[in-house]
Amino acid sequence: MDIDLSNLENLGSKREIEAEVEFDDLDFQQRKVQIPELLKLNLVIYRGDKSFIFNGHIRGNFSLQCSRCLDDFLLEINEEVDKEVLLKDIKDLHHFDLNELLRPYLFLAVPIKPLCDEECEGLCPECGQNLNEGDCDCQVEDLDPRMAKLKDLYDKKD
Repeated sequence: MDIDLSNLENLGSKREIEAEVEFDDLDFQQRKVQIPELLKLNLVIYRGDKSFIFNGHIRGNFSLQCSRCLDDFLLEINEEVDKEVLLKDIKDLHHFDLNELLRPYLFLAVPIKPLCDEECEGLCPECGQNLNEGDCDCQVEDLDPRMAKLKDLYDKKD
């Protein structure tokens, strides 16, 4: 989304933006983060002495895959935008790319380990059954592999 900053010539002048912004899907840590709908942007731009100051929020949903059960789910995001951009770093005041300014805030909203629910049970390591949908008949022994040799010692004594 290109915006025109050239009309903010005077120190202290401001511009308010309320818009719905379209973003391409993000590639984050070898995962695709889908942005299925437009994101809502509320932003105030202030003209400083040698910079522009951007304050506001960006809200919307990400479509992610749960890292435990592999189901897709929507994650609601609400990121605060607070950025100062120096005039010398802006190439064209008539066509300032707002998406490039906002993209790092979207990356910050992506969880490192996305979960559909804090209580997600995940998948059975034996058969792959989604344990959120029901139990399976597998006998999973929860044994720390570092302690497996000690178990063998007790089995030999019997």
